[in-house]
Amino acid sequence: MPRKSFIVDGNERTSLDAFLLATDKPLPLVIVCPGGGFLDCSPNEGEPMARRLNSEGFHAAVLTYSTEASAPGACVYPKPLLDLAEAMTIVRDHAAEWLVDPDKVATLGFSAGGYLCASYANAYAADERLSPNASILCYPLVDFRRYAALGSLDGTMDLGQVTGDARALAFAEFMRASVRGAIGDARLTPELMDEMSPLDHLTPGVPPTFVWTTFGDSLVDPAQSIEYALRLRELKVPCELHVFGCGDHGLSLADETTAKKPSSLDPHLAHWATLAAEWLRMTLG
Repeated sequence: MPRKSFIVDGNERTSLDAFLLATDKPLPLVIVCPGGGFLDCSPNEGEPMARRLNSEGFHAAVLTYSTEASAPGACVYPKPLLDLAEAMTIVRDHAAEWLVDPDKVATLGFSAGGYLCASYANAYAADERLSPNASILCYPLVDFRRYAALGSLDGTMDLGQVTGDARALAFAEFMRASVRGAIGDARLTPELMDEMSPLDHLTPGVPPTFVWTTFGDSLVDPAQSIEYALRLRELKVPCELHVFGCGDHGLSLADETTAKKPSSLDPHLAHWATLAAEWLRMTLG
């Protein structure tokens, strides 16, 4: 299985890694954006997802976009949006060589990566060359106001749920670091939170969207996904929403390829990837 790697924006720590299938005809490709709370890109939501997409008959590419880990001091939004735009350009520029159908390129993002994909879908909705043909959002952050409000909570945060790092961090400290990774030292005003919330900026031009989350998510309120899907419905944008009854944040595929502990295994929830692949085939045609 050919694998191609590209440096993004001249930074060796930000990259696009393509996982290409051997094929004699053009296939769809999905650009995967891992989560990581704007601090890092979780390995659990990168290559394992790309391999799963390959098993479903899709080319895949994993974007390690600008975060505090990969581009310290240079990761503030809209920098990750520009990284994803460059990744989309790389894919479509190499479509003929890689046997990718340039009209069937989707994005898939987890958590903060879902935030990136939701923001990107709207920001580039009118740009035919840069717009994705479909978007898959996995337990996405789409309302920055609710996210920032979590900074007042007590307790500890399991970084394994977010970045893949097996350690705990005080919840308030994690939220401060996460928000700083997204906006730098800018003052977090109501106006900035509104500007940062994809939920508030949807247009009828965004691509068909698949959203899934869980009622057990303790980090990103599942109401965000529900409201996002309802807003897409109002705009008459094709959307499919799945809300699973159980499961915490950051479960990725919820199977043996991504689970670091028994509680991260959920055979029922793991069906989301099959549902998303079926939806993608139906949507892209």
